[in-house]
Amino acid sequence: MPKEKNDSITLSKDQIKAITETAAAVAVREYLKEAERDRQERKDHRLHNTRLLMEKYRGMVVYSQDAVYDATQIDDDYDLLTLMEMMQEGIGSHTLTVHSIQEGAATVSIILHHINKMLEFYEHRCKTSGKTEILRRWETVRWLYIEEEEKTIPELSQMFFVDERTVYRYLKAATLDLSALFFGLCY
Repeated sequence: MPKEKNDSITLSKDQIKAITETAAAVAVREYLKEAERDRQERKDHRLHNTRLLMEKYRGMVVYSQDAVYDATQIDDDYDLLTLMEMMQEGIGSHTLTVHSIQEGAATVSIILHHINKMLEFYEHRCKTSGKTEILRRWETVRWLYIEEEEKTIPELSQMFFVDERTVYRYLKAATLDLSALFFGLCY
């Protein structure tokens, strides 16, 4: 009968300790990489949302002011009001409300209130900084997104007497600042 061959390897305590320490170091390194990727994704997402909020700012203002969600807001359609009263007779309610539009208008109003407060703070901070570059960050945001009379990047570069790339740099810095104000620190 042939003799059985034992292929097992025996490791010393020092070898086991070295393997464990190496594995732990690799695990920690991978964990930190993953945490950094997650942090960067959250930052990118917040920056994207900040850009989107600013690009849609004027439309959000109009929507919050003009959203029609209740029949009582329609003062020129007497036939509709009469029809609603007839349909609601006996129910005890004399209004017709589209709740999803009402909730949407309320949500936009709350968001705009927060954005406006943060924009006021940002404007004050930029104006009191005493630095032309920081003030131009505010002016860039103001003219691109807030004022009714919208300006373009080329118009701002002429207005500031700088290259268009400089205006983009102002906008990027302002977007980072506003992102932190809108959503909390994201760095």
